[in-house]
Amino acid sequence: MFRLVETQGGKLAGQVESVKLNEKGTIADISGSIDGVTDGKNINFTVVPSLIPINITVAGTRDGDNLTLTASILGVPPTTRIYTPSDLATFQRLSADLRNKSQSILTDKAAAATQEKQAMQQQKFTAEVETLVSRIEDINPRLDIFLSKLPTIEQQYQAITAKEQSYYGKVNSVAGSSGNNVAISINHGAVLAQRDNQIIVAMNQGVVATNQIHTQVQSVQYELNSKIPPLTNEVLQKRQGCDDYAKNGISIPECDKLKNVGLTYAKKLVAVEKKLEALEHTYNAELAAQQNLVAKAEQMQ
Repeated sequence: MFRLVETQGGKLAGQVESVKLNEKGTIADISGSIDGVTDGKNINFTVVPSLIPINITVAGTRDGDNLTLTASILGVPPTTRIYTPSDLATFQRLSADLRNKSQSILTDKAAAATQEKQAMQQQKFTAEVETLVSRIEDINPRLDIFLSKLPTIEQQYQAITAKEQSYYGKVNSVAGSSGNNVAISINHGAVLAQRDNQIIVAMNQGVVATNQIHTQVQSVQYELNSKIPPLTNEVLQKRQGCDDYAKNGISIPECDKLKNVGLTYAKKLVAVEKKLEALEHTYNAELAAQQNLVAKAEQMQ
């Protein structure tokens, strides 16, 4: 909208206002002052925009109440338009229509961007769940193997204790027989003492073997403790994410897989925890029994 005022001597003054809807849906507002001349038919003036540091040159003609004007800006092809008489209310109404259209476009674009972002997040979440399911499917068989080995380790502790009891029985029987037979020769006594020393050495080796087995168990347990908690936390987080999607009516098939393998995984973790606790109790009991047998054997030596 040009608002032109012709003063004495063919001088032109006034204001210009422009409201343009850009391709991106945004509104470009331009306003500025006008300074020019006219001879009644020909019109020439310069627009000085208030926010743009580049003047706009306008030239044209007047045909009745209509103006045919060509605007030129440095570096931009000239634009020719025909301007007809109107009033401020019409300009304001049309401007409001453009602003409403802009708002509608921007709202639609924002909604589309939000949907695209949500779709990308869902794809990323789905991929993460798939990876997590694969990791659980990989560790579940390893937990099975570990569970199957724990009873064998418990039996090893008990077998070493049984062997220690056998050794102790030999030392005890020798000590008892030597106490009742005062006629044993000195040389024979020396042989028995040497044998007792060997037996006690073997008993101490049994204690060492028990501790070595326990160290191996602790090594595996340490590895599990370093991997299980982070994995368990991730399972809980992803299950919560699956629940959130389900509440919003979004079904993710991978979440069903996670639920199934996750339940199996949780049951095995409980079983491993109970077995390890029982195995630790067995270790402490068998080690104490072994050490007690060694101490008693050493006293009889």
